[in-house]
Amino acid sequence: MEDLERTIEQSYSSQNGQERQAATVIVNKFLQNADIPGKIRQLLQILHRSQNQFAIYFAATNLSTSLVTDLNSFQPEDRTELRKTLLNLLAQRGEQIWNNEVVRPPLVKCYCRLQKLCWFDEIKSNPEEELVQDIMEFLKHSLAHSVIGVDLLRSLVAEISKTTKGLSLARQRKISIVFREKSLRMFWKLCTDLVRKVLNTNVSSNNDVQNQQNRELQRLSLGLSNEILSFDFIGLRSNEEGDDVGIIHIPGSWASIVEDFDNIKLFFNAYNSMDTEMSRLTLETIATFASIRNS
Repeated sequence: MEDLERTIEQSYSSQNGQERQAATVIVNKFLQNADIPGKIRQLLQILHRSQNQFAIYFAATNLSTSLVTDLNSFQPEDRTELRKTLLNLLAQRGEQIWNNEVVRPPLVKCYCRLQKLCWFDEIKSNPEEELVQDIMEFLKHSLAHSVIGVDLLRSLVAEISKTTKGLSLARQRKISIVFREKSLRMFWKLCTDLVRKVLNTNVSSNNDVQNQQNRELQRLSLGLSNEILSFDFIGLRSNEEGDDVGIIHIPGSWASIVEDFDNIKLFFNAYNSMDTEMSRLTLETIATFASIRNS
């Protein structure tokens, strides 16, 4: 494992061009020499055993790619088990990776992409409730885990809203509609609760860990609000032409949420109460409110 970690790190960070190229060739052969199940096992082994951030990044990004290109090689039960494995890894390493911008984003993205692709694999009648409960477990624990939980919410909304290369538009739209109808309202309720909570949290200028975690929660909570309001509600994002560019169309069922003055007031209060950086993020959400049209 140490030799593999060293080679992967060289492929990303070596200042010597020849050394980096040679390491990249070795790493590519590592993946190509295994069949699909073997490759997945190897990538998971890296995630389980490695503490090297470049190795974790390598495993998570390649796993995300493989989930799409090799989707049919996974049985539904395999995808469900893999999703649980990723969730457990995020929970176990929460205290170490909450602020690691090399490790956290690819792990979160990998989980969210897998959740999207196996949306219809669940045999339970209400898989969306289990999804929210899984993420809510992060919000019940430490600030570090709360950061990861909110990032999961934000990234999942973004992942389902966008078009995933390799996934048919019909399947993409089906997943998006089911998510919109079954889960997005719950996400919005969680989001507004989170914004109210962080609005009432005293974040000082001290650069201690707790303060950094609270600021990250503020940033991600505001980002979540913008992702939800920017969601591709009615499937027009793949054909943004003409006068509708920059306009967000929502179904009639969401009109009451968008027109609720308490929601708009919440973000104006956040804009007036937070520092410059957070006020800018809040202003993006307010601008998104102004871009919404009822369809």
